[in-house]
Amino acid sequence: MARHHLWKIRFDERVPRTAVENRRDAGNFTDKLLQTFELAEQFIARAERSQDDTGLIISNRVIGFYHLGMGDFAAARANIEKSVALYDPDRHRSLAALYGQDARVAGLAILSQVMWLLGHPDQALASAKRAVDYAEDLKDEVSLTYALHHNAHLSTLRGDYDDARVAADRCVEIAEARGFPSWIATTRVIIGEIIAAQGDAAAGLVEAKAGFGLYEKLGARYMVPQLRATLARICAMAGATEEGLDNVENGLAEAAETGEQSSDPELLRLRAELTLLQAPDRSEQAEADLLAAIDRVKEQRSRSFELRAATDLARLWHAQSKSDDARALLAPVYEWFTEGFETADLQRAKTLLDTL
Repeated sequence: MARHHLWKIRFDERVPRTAVENRRDAGNFTDKLLQTFELAEQFIARAERSQDDTGLIISNRVIGFYHLGMGDFAAARANIEKSVALYDPDRHRSLAALYGQDARVAGLAILSQVMWLLGHPDQALASAKRAVDYAEDLKDEVSLTYALHHNAHLSTLRGDYDDARVAADRCVEIAEARGFPSWIATTRVIIGEIIAAQGDAAAGLVEAKAGFGLYEKLGARYMVPQLRATLARICAMAGATEEGLDNVENGLAEAAETGEQSSDPELLRLRAELTLLQAPDRSEQAEADLLAAIDRVKEQRSRSFELRAATDLARLWHAQSKSDDARALLAPVYEWFTEGFETADLQRAKTLLDTL
């Protein structure tokens, strides 16, 4: 693992943790997140009073990361962008020795996820690439692993699976050589989705489950809802509807316990998708989940998750001969976007709009 990262995952590979132990610690985990947020706010206040830009870089990054997990993406963007803007390569490279990876690399990598969620897929890709390029310049494999993982994740969200696989394989290669088990685990989940999306859903599910199993063994709590959503997407591709629904329910339960609710809209959308795959006559339940997902994304301002949910609901309404309603729903969501029209989600939405 990284050396002293504020969000480090504590684990002991010699003593595998049980699901009961992980659940029992949910309250402690939530308390630690809140404490970290409160301490970072105090850190910002002191840094502003003393005009300490180093303190502002770190505290804004921590608070931005917290907002990302909790689903406040606009606030996350503001904090992360401030952290990146304050970074001076000559003065702040040494921070990596204290916090596990370079502050600029980490900020740019996190920002790529935030920008995708906010509906800016091309700006997200540019940020992810800048993170990798800067980590390369630093010749810092810890920072490079961090950047490659986020690059792979972002490319997968965009549907750029060839690029995602290159970044993911390189991330795992470095992580295995350097002994970073959490990056191996989470990146293997991403690789599983890439394999599934490229045509071998069964093999992809095996790979992703192996990665998630390692992550659970580490005793990790952060990112579990997001990883559960990835597993559910793969299950939908593989036709493993019951397993997919189990992942959705577990992901939503974990989010409710810890407060990490950034993946709630996607989990609700996936529950609708899996429900229809399992029982096409349960369209009323699926519609309710999709409407709930759209409500959540409006709260979070996640335009990309809104596009996915609106596309699925428009497709359902179109099948029910409600094409006018479907177009009225989807068209303004699609027309909001100003970039990323070659990405998979926008292409799916455009194809559907052309049939309405």
